Amino acid sequence: MDCFINEEIAIAIARIGAPNDEPLAQEGRLIQDKTLNAEKLDGFFSIFQLSGKGTPEIRNPILMLIGLRNILYHHAAEMRDVRDYPKQAIDALKDAGIEPVNTSWAGQCTDVRLAEWASKAVRAFIDDWCRAAGIPSRMEDPGFAGSPD
Repeated sequence: MDCFINEEIAIAIARIGAPNDEPLAQEGRLIQDKTLNAEKLDGFFSIFQLSGKGTPEIRNPILMLIGLRNILYHHAAEMRDVRDYPKQAIDALKDAGIEPVNTSWAGQCTDVRLAEWASKAVRAFIDDWCRAAGIPSRMEDPGFAGSPD
């Protein structure tokens, strides 16, 4: 998803031929350089003048996915009681239909249901952004190669 956001911004800058010192190009690069989080999502919608046009029901699972990604990235393996699971893990696992049990929360993240949940969340995000932008979904457009042509 981070790549999608960064590529859409890069394509938009290339399409308008914005020089690197133009404010829009600088703003786009600032957004691209951000860590994937709620602020980056807001900036992504904002730079395309789509603030407030995303669907909250789609944004919430994305924020859960981002939180899960962050705790997995910084995770040090250890066995913990289910009451000690990070909130981001519990939220994402429950949203994916996986009940936490007394085992490694990171191990539960290997459940295929979580991968399916994450895939659906990212696809819904991309479709929602494209719908707000008034363009065909990048997920449905087999001819989309990302070129400014």
